[in-house]
This record gives sequence, C-alpha cells and structure tokens, in this order.
Amino acid sequence: MKDNYPYFRDPRALDEIRKHKWIESQKLGEEVGFATAALDWINKYGQEWKKIHAGEYKDNSVFIEQRRYRRFKLNQLVKLAKDNITVLAEGINISFFGLMCRVKEFLPVGSRLEAYIPIEQSSGEKVICRGVVERTVLAKPENYELFLRFDEDCQRQIENCQAFHKGSFN
Repeated sequence: MKDNYPYFRDPRALDEIRKHKWIESQKLGEEVGFATAALDWINKYGQEWKKIHAGEYKDNSVFIEQRRYRRFKLNQLVKLAKDNITVLAEGINISFFGLMCRVKEFLPVGSRLEAYIPIEQSSGEKVICRGVVERTVLAKPENYELFLRFDEDCQRQIENCQAFHKGSFN
C-alpha cells in the first residue's frame, strides 16, 4: 500500500529529513543526496512519523504559507557574538528559522550566539537574532559553514520584518 502522507510539504518532516541527510553524510564521510536521504528516512521512520503527526495533517493546521519556508540569499557580512567575542561571518542565506553563513573560526554545535543582521525592520531597527549553532561543517581549509537556528522570539521578529517579506537583503 502506498504511503501518501505529504512528507515533502510538512516542514517538520523536511527538517527531520535534512537532519537524517546530515547524519548519514557524516557517517559515510561524503555527501548523501537529498532524494536518497528522503527515501531512507521515509522507509525507516515514515510510518512512526505519520502515526504521531497525521492527525494534525487532516485539518491542515501544519501547512502554513509556503513562503515561510523559503530561504533568501544574504550576500552581506553578519556579526556573530558570544560573550565578549565577535566573529564576522559571510552571509549565505536566511529563512524564518535560521541563518546559514561562512566563518573562519570554528564555532561548536550548541553554541548560543547573537547575530547582528544588516537588514532593517519597518521600525528602522536592525535585526538582532539569538540562536543556537545547529550545524558546523568544514567547507574548505580554514573555512566553516554553520547554521544558526533562531530562537522563537527571533523567528517572530523575522516574520514581522518587511525586508524579509520583500526578499530585499542586498
């Protein structure tokens, strides 16, 4: 029987698939494709996922506006701060959920940071977000890519930012 739960439209399932892709890539020491990771995750965990989350799907409460899950290019420098240490990062992209950037310094997973993002809110204030480093990957020698997952307050702040809705970050 075909499993017709829309995993690819459920942002929570997509998050789990992306985590699975990263874990499997780390195990193998090479990049696993998204499609491969998705099929593996659905086969291994899909039924359990559906048992837990399918009830929420019936009333469509989990499927909010697709734009919320888009990533926007962020070709600007971002200041990351932890305690009294400041690191400049090259912005790659930003979404409601987090910031992907490149840094020269290694910042371990689980580090709590503030990100000073050079976009203005409708009030004229710059966006300052807090979050936790969820992934740090060595991209090139002395160059790391990291994903900073925003906390809930920051996600709400980003949702209210007009520049984000217009996609105007450059």
